[in-house]
This record gives sequence, structure tokens and C-alpha cells, in this order.
Amino acid sequence: NKNNNDKKGLVVISTTIKTGVGQITGLQASLEADHVDHVIFVCPDSPTSSAMRAIQVIRQTRGFEYFLFKFLMFNVVRHHRTPQTRRLTPSQTLELVKAYRLIGEGDCRPEAVERAVDHFGKIPESDAVCRYYGFGVGDLLHVLIPNPMSG
Repeated sequence: NKNNNDKKGLVVISTTIKTGVGQITGLQASLEADHVDHVIFVCPDSPTSSAMRAIQVIRQTRGFEYFLFKFLMFNVVRHHRTPQTRRLTPSQTLELVKAYRLIGEGDCRPEAVERAVDHFGKIPESDAVCRYYGFGVGDLLHVLIPNPMSG
């Protein structure tokens, strides 16, 4: 049982023009050997489709984020039009799905909550803010969009 202090991360900056499956599978072997829990992979161009499939395999067992150089040239969350975004805690998620009556009042089973979360809107995995904060599939987010008309 690891706590957050025992986690090991790695940042890989690739200069290879096209990231292929060979580079990702080689990286996967070294991640396992070094017991790395989370990887941030930075590359000049999008990985190939077979490399993306290899990345999905890695994501099943550890955190893996990839970014293109061009998207790291500015901080997307500091833009004045980027809404404030935060991940809801499990208790906030439970409270929300109960408020919308998507599960029964006494039902707190994780699988019931997970099914209920599917009723809310989806943000693409490619969303820049979600990638910046490391939000994952199934996370329920609170997005605060200021409305100049409401004051």
C-alpha cells in the first residue's frame, strides 16, 4: 500500500520526429524495471496510431501523459477565457448524483455511482485543461464559467 510520498515519476523529452511503437514499448520496459508510477512524455509530433495503442496499454497500469512541444509553449490555464476547473471529490460526486436522483437515496455502491456519472456530459480526453490538470476518464468536473451578465 503506497502513499503519495512513495510514487516515482519520470519526464521524457523525445527529439525523435515521429514517436513510434518501438520507442513506447522500450519505454514501457524501463518503466517496469525502474518501478515508475507516472510518466510525462514530451514529443515534437503526434505518436503513430500503433504507439497510441501502446500508450493505452501503459495507462492501464500507471499514469502516462503525452504532450506536444507546441502545446507547452504557453500555460493554457492562465488564459483569461479558460474557465476554472476542479475535480469533484467522491463525496461531492455522490452528493451530486443523489441530487439529480440518478441513484437511490441509500445506494452508495461505487458501481451505481459510476453508472450515474455516465449521465453527465463528456469532455474529450484531448481537452487542453483536462490534460494540464491530469483529469482522467470518469472524473466528474466542476467547470465555473463566469457570466458577465450575472455579475
